[in-house]
Amino acid sequence: MQKTAFVCVIMVLALTLTGFGFAKWSDTVTIEHSVATGDVEVGIVTTAVLDQGADPNQAPGDNSEEKDVASTLFANDTAICTSGYYESTTVAITNAYPWYKTGATMELKNLGTIPVKIEDIEATGVCGSIWDFIFIDRYEIEVTGEDPISIIEESGPYTWEDVIASIGNCQLHSGDVLELNFDMYFAQYVDGVEMPELVSDQVTYTVTASQWNEVF
Repeated sequence: MQKTAFVCVIMVLALTLTGFGFAKWSDTVTIEHSVATGDVEVGIVTTAVLDQGADPNQAPGDNSEEKDVASTLFANDTAICTSGYYESTTVAITNAYPWYKTGATMELKNLGTIPVKIEDIEATGVCGSIWDFIFIDRYEIEVTGEDPISIIEESGPYTWEDVIASIGNCQLHSGDVLELNFDMYFAQYVDGVEMPELVSDQVTYTVTASQWNEVF
C-alpha cells in the first residue's frame, strides 16, 4: 500500500508539471495618448459713444443751447466668425473744439480656450500736438467672469497712460470680458499753450494678450 501510494503521487506531480509546460492564460491592456491643443484669441468691439446728438461739454464749457457741432463715430472691423467681436475698432472724432466732451464703451473678450493676460498696450502714430490737450474725465474698468475686477476713477483729469496702467496685466479666462467705459474732453489751454485749430491726426493702440503663464 505504501508503494502504490508513492507511485500515484509521482504521477500527479508529473501531470501538474506537464500542464504548466503546454499553455498559460494571459490578457493585455493598452495605453493611448490623446493630445489636443487650445487656442489664444481675443476680440474687441465698441458698443457705444457718449456723443449721441447735442454735444456734451466739460465745464467750463456750456452747451445749454444744445448745438450739435462735433461728432464721434465708431466702426468695428473684420468680424471674428459670429462671435460679435472684431479684430479692430475705430473711434473717429471730427470738428472737435475746446471743452468738447465725448467718450466710448469698449469690450475686450477672450474668445479662445486658454487664459490670457494683457501683456502690453502700445500707442503708435502719436505725432501731433493735439494729444497734449486730450484728458480723461472719468473711466471705469470692469472684468466679468472667473476673476471679476471693478475699477472706477471719477475725479480726473487723467491721461491715457493712467488708464493703461489701471488695466495692467488683467487676466481673462475663456469667455471673460473686460469692459472699458471712458469720458474724455479737449482742454483749451495746457501749460499756457492754446489748443491748435485745423489739426488732423490719429493714434493706434495695439493690445497684446498672451497666455497667462508667461506674463508677469
